[in-house]
Amino acid sequence: MGKFSRHRPLLEDNRLEVGGNTIGGSLVCSGNTPPPTNDGHPNTVTGVRTGQCSIL
Repeated sequence: MGKFSRHRPLLEDNRLEVGGNTIGGSLVCSGNTPPPTNDGHPNTVTGVRTGQCSIL
């Protein structure tokens, strides 16, 4: 096992994460800065996806 050291804090992504969910309806997002992400985990949505969530 190697040694790990960190001299300054790591910045985390502050975006809302909406990923890996099964949504029985529509997924609608707007007004989020920065826009939400699914972090590579697609959602299953039975309704429509609109606004910032259209690509999630």
